Amino acid sequence: IAELSHLYTHNEQRVVRIIRSLNDTVTDIRQIKALAFCVSKEHAEYMAKKFNLAGISADVLTSDNSHERQQKRQSLISGHVHIL
Repeated sequence: IAELSHLYTHNEQRVVRIIRSLNDTVTDIRQIKALAFCVSKEHAEYMAKKFNLAGISADVLTSDNSHERQQKRQSLISGHVHIL
């Protein structure tokens, strides 16, 4: 897990490809509702940060903040967050 997390959180080209792929595939990025699965909490935080910097609203749900599950779920349903 540590090796994968390091690989995924230190690869800007991978993030650029993911965001480009989303923009190429999705008609209106502001309309998506997606669950993104990551290899670690660090990877989840990293990806949420990168999505947010690219203008794609994202949030993180892990065991550390699972008490916020309903709130985060509602944010995804309402469209306030596009990727969780």
